[in-house]
Amino acid sequence: MKKHLFIILIFTSYAFALEVEIDALKKAIPTGDPGTINKALVDLHIAITYSDISDGSSYNNPSATRLDRRSEISQALEPIKQDLIALTSLSNPTVFNEGVLDWNGKPQGSQQPDLTIITNANVLLGYAQGSERVYETLIENVSQGSAANVVSSASYSLFQSGLADKKAIDIIIKRMEGYQDERGKEVAYRLMHLAGVWPMPSALDLFTEVLKSKSPISAKIVAANAIAKIGAGGASALPSLRDLLQELEQNGGDFRDINTINRAIMLASGRSNTPQAVMPSTTAAQTTPAPPLPVQQPKSEATPSIKIEVETPSSSSFPILPVAILAAVIVGIVLYILRRKSK
Repeated sequence: MKKHLFIILIFTSYAFALEVEIDALKKAIPTGDPGTINKALVDLHIAITYSDISDGSSYNNPSATRLDRRSEISQALEPIKQDLIALTSLSNPTVFNEGVLDWNGKPQGSQQPDLTIITNANVLLGYAQGSERVYETLIENVSQGSAANVVSSASYSLFQSGLADKKAIDIIIKRMEGYQDERGKEVAYRLMHLAGVWPMPSALDLFTEVLKSKSPISAKIVAANAIAKIGAGGASALPSLRDLLQELEQNGGDFRDINTINRAIMLASGRSNTPQAVMPSTTAAQTTPAPPLPVQQPKSEATPSIKIEVETPSSSSFPILPVAILAAVIVGIVLYILRRKSK
């Protein structure tokens, strides 16, 4: 009984936090202020993250309990789903940021939407209930977006919401094909990161081409991760993976890159046993492996970055931790009363 009371109180605190942050976003949107709106979007995402159940199940293969919680989250977002769709519009007439820059780093003027707002709203749409309007909005951002964060966040949400059909995947792969084009390289690179989260067998030839190209090792490692996600279906890439592995070993490549290639070879070969990991060398150059696709937090109100980085916002307009502490105090009081009654 004590355990059930504790679970109920903790769940109630998270549900309350989610409700508070949704209400905060409702109030922030009419202000038209990019900084205020971005903060509300990030705070809501934090509340959603805390509300999700971490029960050991895979993110891409969640348990029934975790699916139920996500369903509750999507239902909670229904009242603001249309607002989120409006915020993700590339032609949104209500939220502009004079500091938005074009591809050449030049100001685009005041009649341009804030890219950070679009990115953060895209991410939240991935938690909302799927609909034709949500699908069309995300597809528009993937196919017409020019900034890497806008395209990759919309693509991520298509998969997360279960809306990534063949049409969506074909568009994503088409954007990936720009990896040799200077203007499309960052977009393609981010989307290849995405393929390391959700398998894209139809892009296998593209990943293999990256392995064979003169692309930087960082791009080849991202492609190898994408092939690893495909698994045994990526067997045709094995010769290219082995050639890259041999090249790294002969040239004293970073041990982490070698381990990544070994893992891709193992999975593409259909083997489940873990290969022997290579230990770090004192002379090996340290190459940071590519991070998974995350959510961008705005750096400033005036000049939003279009580069995705792994960040965990440190503050929220709603004090999540105090709520947990309050819940613990309430549990203590309940248990004390129960003990008194039992005497």
